[in-house]
Amino acid sequence: MTIRAIACAACVLVTLPTAPSAVHSGCSLAPDRRAAGETETQPLWAAGGVQVKPAPALVLTAVARELALSEGLAVGPIGALMRYAAPSDLLAWQLATGTMAVPLDGLVVGTNDRGQPQSWARVAAGADGWIQNQALSGGYLSVIVDSAQPRVMILEASGYYVARVNGHPRGGEKYGSDWVRHPVPLVKGRNEFLFKGERGRFRGRLVEPPAPVFFTDADMTLPDLAAGEKGPYWAGLRLVNASRERLEKIEILFIANGRAGRAALDVSVAPFMTQKLAGPLAIDAPAAEGAVPTEIRARARAGRRVVETPPLKVELKAVAPGSHHSRTFLSAIDLSVQTFGVVPRTDGGTMDRPGAKPALVLSLHGAGVEAIGQARAYKPKDWAWIVAPANRRPYGFDWEDWGRLDALEVLAEASRLFGTDPARTYLTGHSMGGHGTWQIGATLPGLWAAIAPSAGWPSFSSYGGGVVYKDPSPVEQMLARANHPSETTNLARNYLHFGVYILHGDQDDNVPVAQARAMRELLGTFHPDFSYYERPGAGHWWGNECVDWPPLFEFLKERARPDDAAVRKVEFVTANPGISSRSRWVEILAQAHALEYSKVVLEKDEAGTAVSGTTENVLRLALDLKAPGGGSKVMVEIDGSKVEASPAPGADQVFLERSETGWRAAGPPDPGLKGPHRSGGFKDAFRHGFVLVYGTLGDAAEDARAFDKARFDAEMFWVRGNSGVEVLPDTAFDPAKYKDRSVILYGNADTNAAWLKLLPGSPVEIRNGWARAGGKKFIGADLAAYFVRPRPGSAFASVGAVGWTGRAGWVAASPGQYFVSGAGFPDVLLFSAETLRSGTDGIRAVGWFGDDWSIDKGDIVWNEGRRLP
Repeated sequence: MTIRAIACAACVLVTLPTAPSAVHSGCSLAPDRRAAGETETQPLWAAGGVQVKPAPALVLTAVARELALSEGLAVGPIGALMRYAAPSDLLAWQLATGTMAVPLDGLVVGTNDRGQPQSWARVAAGADGWIQNQALSGGYLSVIVDSAQPRVMILEASGYYVARVNGHPRGGEKYGSDWVRHPVPLVKGRNEFLFKGERGRFRGRLVEPPAPVFFTDADMTLPDLAAGEKGPYWAGLRLVNASRERLEKIEILFIANGRAGRAALDVSVAPFMTQKLAGPLAIDAPAAEGAVPTEIRARARAGRRVVETPPLKVELKAVAPGSHHSRTFLSAIDLSVQTFGVVPRTDGGTMDRPGAKPALVLSLHGAGVEAIGQARAYKPKDWAWIVAPANRRPYGFDWEDWGRLDALEVLAEASRLFGTDPARTYLTGHSMGGHGTWQIGATLPGLWAAIAPSAGWPSFSSYGGGVVYKDPSPVEQMLARANHPSETTNLARNYLHFGVYILHGDQDDNVPVAQARAMRELLGTFHPDFSYYERPGAGHWWGNECVDWPPLFEFLKERARPDDAAVRKVEFVTANPGISSRSRWVEILAQAHALEYSKVVLEKDEAGTAVSGTTENVLRLALDLKAPGGGSKVMVEIDGSKVEASPAPGADQVFLERSETGWRAAGPPDPGLKGPHRSGGFKDAFRHGFVLVYGTLGDAAEDARAFDKARFDAEMFWVRGNSGVEVLPDTAFDPAKYKDRSVILYGNADTNAAWLKLLPGSPVEIRNGWARAGGKKFIGADLAAYFVRPRPGSAFASVGAVGWTGRAGWVAASPGQYFVSGAGFPDVLLFSAETLRSGTDGIRAVGWFGDDWSIDKGDIVWNEGRRLP
């Protein structure tokens, strides 16, 4: 079969057979093709005499309003995605290098890790609309749509991780929820859809949009209205922009219970994008329970026009104040609307003492469970509020990364709303939520009076799905180190802060009881206050009792967290002060070696005037010694050093730092250094109301790639994180407007006008055709990088860079693994498209900037490949 290469500004470079029937009609280099719907019948022959057949084409007529994506070609996986920071994927490597042949029935793509050839084979949907095939468990599905005319359609699909529509990447939803509503422009003739499968099945269709701009009721985040409560209420509303214009000056217009209102939003929506908007609805809940009919519209400026959506009718629900209900709030992570379930404390509950506050139980749900579903599993208690955060999604982030941050935001919001007692705050959860209980409990031990995991597993590495490198290279060791915060058992000594109740069924076929038994054995070596109950004959879910278990709640109720100042001895370990820095009166401010475990064992005297103990991997330390009777000076004997220290002027803490000769007294640390406020890891850039900014200084193809990648990341974070991140061109980014917000840049210093403004003096430099890290320069158009820097002028915000040196590097940068829980990312990861074929062998530099954010004082592993001196 003769192969030739073609390329256009609108699509990824691919190699195609010379048969006109196989060429993408949207490309300006494509030859004339057959009429829509005409079928290629003659056989084709591949190398080795293998007969192949053209892919089936689905025909979208000019009058068709929808089309089921019911057949195509599938090929099994070649590579490993999982939770790798640098995944391998042979077909993506072929896309990057221009060696991917057009999918043909019977054509071999390559061999998998077992040496088995993987070839394209025809697949079709069943009566339920699902294409089910084992190849789609990590492999690809190719679907061809022959459109009679250029038009915009809405892609509704699920069961896939990534889609490429005529080469443009779009975010995927793999669990089967009917959420995706992506506007996709189609060309006249051949349109190529390439879906990366995840769980063995796929369902999709194209639907004509009802208007150029409209609301969809798929995946709204709506509150319950507590009867008699005053508004406003936050609502997450999905606006579909199926036009070529950016939407600006957006207004939400609503009518609820016959009363009209409006809300002006300071946000824009990019072309051909669906974005979840955070809308404050100035609605007061009615006095009685029942439905609250609501009509919502949006008005926006699109270029020189004003557009208005058709009205969307939704039904809010007013609930009795004492009933289970959902609440919403505005997240500081990304300015999105998030939700949590509430089990109100029953009236008439008795407190231990007059004026005492009620307790709070934070309950974490399992995989696939909604927050309100978790809440409804509990009967109300007379002594505690029970609150169920969402983990951002039913699957979300496994209660790590942004799932952990969501739990902390809900904890703060619930504590504020319900006036609960910080000393009687508890953590529990089931299944994935049991994992979250183990993980968050160990990571943030100072918050809880007790924890109670049910059917939980401690770490990905113990349960499955975690990345474990066999005979790891220095590069792989660095990547594994980035994942240290996820290794729960290495934080297990932190469980000494509180009591632990372990609940598990001995017949659990989902999370084996061996997970609980291993934790029982571990705690048995050092913990004085834990209880273990193994339910005979019980499986994974044995009714509401497996979360609302009376002995478990009695265990919680009997325990309270002591006042921090009353605790004489502190033992604490953390993998990252940016995630967890504080225990009682001790705070680890900086590490000598980033994400190696840092430990302190410190003890103070009764007066709080003398402290002694040891540390490991601690560079800076703060001691909060406001105990009654504490003097103005503190004698500290630590790691063999004796230091006399006093609180810094205007500060309540004593600050210490380690030098080459030992510990010494210090002042408050410079916020420009790493610390709990901003310590890196690339994922840390995705908070503080982050915004995505793509470059527009390249040619048409490069600018399209930058926009595509930014939009793809926004879609992926929406899928996993229930988000609605704004995507902006560099020309629309105003640093003053987005003050103290983190910024993610796409492109490079040559193609993004915001790059040099936000990354002045960066030790990592990405340009067209080359990249530099420190004093090392690498050449090639196939390079990509992820790295994080402090944002200039901000005491806490960051700048994340997703950069590439050319089209092949852009493909290499596209997987978006940094939104996957259990995938650790260091400060900088510089790699080539070779990672898509060979995994970590394609990494050029990986590691951590120093405490001052420099490379010279950092910890970088080099795998130099091609470079200039």
